[in-house]
Amino acid sequence: MKNMMERLEIHKSQNKVSTRRKGNLYVFLALKVEIAQAIYFGWTARSIWELLTDEKKLTCSYQNFLRLCKGHGITKNELTPEILALMSQLHSEASSTKSMSVTKRNTNVNSGNQEFQYNPNADIKELI
Repeated sequence: MKNMMERLEIHKSQNKVSTRRKGNLYVFLALKVEIAQAIYFGWTARSIWELLTDEKKLTCSYQNFLRLCKGHGITKNELTPEILALMSQLHSEASSTKSMSVTKRNTNVNSGNQEFQYNPNADIKELI
């Protein structure tokens, strides 16, 4: 018979709840703006949850989905056109910022500003 520590390790390795929970949260956050838009335009949380579970994007229960929605302020009473516009604007800025940072690294823009050049033997008096 195995002792308690060995059984706990086996149980921990077989239990995937924490990774599923995090995965559901990440999917929810990625789809947050779309979920908010759907709720704002009259779709029920139940129908959204059913769609996402049928598409196998979410594996959480309906109660957990409601908890996520309420925790992130996505309820019919809390959503206003201003909040929805702000959420979609932040979402689009975040996605465009990611693409812009990649293109800025790849292009060499010279707008009259001097580029920084590292000098390992810099004179302290010159820098002050």
